[in-house]
Amino acid sequence: MTVFRKTAWQLVALYTLAFIGILVLFAWVVDRVMAQRLWSLEAQAVTSAATQMLAHYNDQIFGDHDEIDGSPMNRPKPKSNPAGEDDPPPTSLDEEERETRDQHMVYVLQGTARQVVVQTPAGSLSNAELKQLFAFPASNRLRAVLLDNTPFLLQAVYPTSPIVYHGQPVKAVYLLYNRTMDVAFLRHMTKVMEVSIIGFAGLAAAIGIFLANRALAPISRAWTRQQQFVANASHELRTPLSIVQLHVERMFRNPSATVEEMAETLAALDRETRRLQKLVGDLLILARADSGHAWLQMREVQLDVLAREAEERFGDLARAHGVHLLTGALASVQLQADPERLRQWFAIVLDNALSFTPEGGRIVIEVLRQHNRALLVVKDTGSGIAPEHLSRVWERFYQADPSRATVGAGLGLAIAKWIVEAHSGEMSIASPADWGVGTQVTASFPVH
Repeated sequence: MTVFRKTAWQLVALYTLAFIGILVLFAWVVDRVMAQRLWSLEAQAVTSAATQMLAHYNDQIFGDHDEIDGSPMNRPKPKSNPAGEDDPPPTSLDEEERETRDQHMVYVLQGTARQVVVQTPAGSLSNAELKQLFAFPASNRLRAVLLDNTPFLLQAVYPTSPIVYHGQPVKAVYLLYNRTMDVAFLRHMTKVMEVSIIGFAGLAAAIGIFLANRALAPISRAWTRQQQFVANASHELRTPLSIVQLHVERMFRNPSATVEEMAETLAALDRETRRLQKLVGDLLILARADSGHAWLQMREVQLDVLAREAEERFGDLARAHGVHLLTGALASVQLQADPERLRQWFAIVLDNALSFTPEGGRIVIEVLRQHNRALLVVKDTGSGIAPEHLSRVWERFYQADPSRATVGAGLGLAIAKWIVEAHSGEMSIASPADWGVGTQVTASFPVH
C-alpha cells in the first residue's frame, strides 16, 4: 500500500542493519574467542618453557650444552626450586605440542654486558631484532612485542642465582614465541568473515523485506478495514441526512402548513432521526470497543431470568409481526457478566430474527448448560442465511440481503460478537437451525 511504502522501506533498512549488525557482532565474538584461544595456547607454551627452565636452574642446564635444545627441558625436576618454593605445576603439553612449541620458540641468553651469549635456533633473530629486544624495559610479565615487524610473545627470565654458559655469566634468558603463523591465520579468518558478511548483505536485505512485510501486514489490514469502515459509515450517515434535509426543505417551502398537514413529513423526520441516533450509538460502541475503552459492569447474572425478560420485552413486537416468540429450555445458570450488555445482545439478535421471520413463524429462546459452558440460543423459522454469506455476517455494514434490510446498518452482529467476546465467550451462527429451517444464533460463555 502506498501509504506504508516509506515505512516499509524504513523497516527493511532497520531489519537489514540489525541483521548485519548481528553478523558483525557474531564475527567479532568468534574473532575474539579465536584470538584469546590462540593467545592462551601461546602463553601456555611460553610459560611452560619458562617454568621448566626455572625448575632446572640448580642443575646448571646451560653449563653442559653448546646450545639450548629440548632435552634439558625434559629432565626430571628436582624436589624443590632454589627459592625453596613448591614445585611448579606439571605442564599439560603432550609430546606433539612440545614439538610444535619448539618449532615456534626462540631462546636468547643475554650476558651481563648486554651482549648475546647464544640464541637458539641460531640466526633466528637479526642484529636489529636483538637490539630491539634488549631495549625493552626489564619485566617478568608475559607480553606481545614486535621485532622488526615480526610478532612475538616474550617472556623474560631473570635468574636469582648465577648461570654461566661456556664461561660467560648470563644476566637474562628471553623466551620468544613466533606468532607470525597465528597472526596470519587470524587475519585470514577475519578477511573470510568480512567477505561472508558482504555476501550475506543481500540475504539480510531479503530477510528485511520479508520481516517488514510481515510486520506491516496486520497494520495494512487494519488500515484497510478502517478506510472501509469510514466509507461505509459516511454512506450510512449520508442517506438519512439527505432525507432529513429533503423534508426540512419541504417544510420551508410550506411555512403556513399546519402540523397536521405536515404529519407525514414530521413522521419521516422522526424515523430518520431515530435511525441516525441508533447508527451513531452503534458506531460509538464499536469505536470504544476497538480502543479498549468500552467498560463492562460485571456482576452475578441469572441467564434464565434475562431470557424471560427478553421474551417479555419483545413479545408485543413479535405479535405485531405475527410471529410467535417463546422460551424453550431454560437452565438455571449464573454468570459473571454485564447485564446491560447481555440485554443489548438479546435486542440485536431478536431484532434480526423478527426482521427475517415471516408471519406465522416462530422464534425460540433457550438457556443451556453444557459441562463448564453456558449457552444462549436464539433460533427462528425465518428465511435463513445462504452458505456464502455465513462467513461474512460478522463484518461491519455487511448485509446478506440489502433489499430486505430494515433500519439497521449492518452493525448489529458485529456489536453482538464483541459483547460475547468481551465476556471471554464465543458466538456462532448456523443456518439452517437444528430443527431444519431458519437460523440459529449461539453465544457460549465459560462458567466458573
